[in-house]
Amino acid sequence: MLTMIDRHMLKRGGISLVIIIGLVITLVLGMDFILNLNTFLKSKLAESGELTQLIVLYYAYSLPSMISPLLPIALAISLVVTCAPMLKRGEFIALSASGVSLRMATRGLIVLALMVGAADAFMSDQLVPSFETKRSLIDDQIRSRTRVARTWENPENSTRWYANWVRLNHDSGPEIRDVIVASQSGLLQAKHLRYQDGTWFFVGPMTIWRVTEDGADDVRSPTTFPAKGEFALGFSPEELGQQLISRNALGSDALIEQGGHLNLSIVASRWIRFIIPLAMALIVLPCFVRFHNHDRITVGGVTAILAGLLPIFFITMATMSADSSPLHPFILIPSATLVAMLPGVWFYRKWRL
Repeated sequence: MLTMIDRHMLKRGGISLVIIIGLVITLVLGMDFILNLNTFLKSKLAESGELTQLIVLYYAYSLPSMISPLLPIALAISLVVTCAPMLKRGEFIALSASGVSLRMATRGLIVLALMVGAADAFMSDQLVPSFETKRSLIDDQIRSRTRVARTWENPENSTRWYANWVRLNHDSGPEIRDVIVASQSGLLQAKHLRYQDGTWFFVGPMTIWRVTEDGADDVRSPTTFPAKGEFALGFSPEELGQQLISRNALGSDALIEQGGHLNLSIVASRWIRFIIPLAMALIVLPCFVRFHNHDRITVGGVTAILAGLLPIFFITMATMSADSSPLHPFILIPSATLVAMLPGVWFYRKWRL
């Protein structure tokens, strides 16, 4: 159960964190808007009122991908900002004299680190992939950009798909041209693939080639053909957008289903973010809250934040090398995280003013 001190520290740390994130995001959004202003003005939608709405949505969908990388370092700064006045005024000395240890006094900040880690992991795995698809499609619409030569696979029926021209944000609905689909027993080539009333349709001219049970060739050329059966697509336009944009637009379920070292490395790197803020807090707090730092707050704060970056660097290197390592990503990344946390845990347990 959280005590009054825990709630007080949690509140102060949370307020500092929100203010820091707000200031940094405002600065980043302003700089990004200035850098892209020329692109926005040259957009074909500039003369319509639709452009302003799309720009607002574009930056709204960009927020999770901007906030998530900032959370650990913003937490480290908020810890220093929260503890600096208390250290300067000697509050930690007074608390220690009254029987409240440093670990007890800052327990609320450890809880804050766990909350930030949980929010970061959820944001990385749920919000960022979902919003990345929408942000990319809006970006395509603003820039009048078409994605060409896209390939994907439907795991439900093991079909391989190729499209020479893909535009999922077309005004009249998704439009895909020059489509080739290879199934286990046939091949389909069509000029268009369109989405109408919740169903994908191949639109001719097209050719469907199959091998019958007796080994004969069955060739047909219908005008339209529903994407069902062995040639079923199985994705909605939004889900197809996730497949075509990048792996970062896929959730953990889809990545695990596809398998492979790279996909599993992405999943592990997302959920290990739950531990990163805690690993930083266990180093930043004891490194900063020390008696000799009470009259050199700035130097002590910078030193503590730099020390907190060490476990992040170690974990990041592990996640970057996980896709090429012979070890399973679910073994390598947690093991590297445990090793990265050991110095912080030792330092935190030996913490004295």
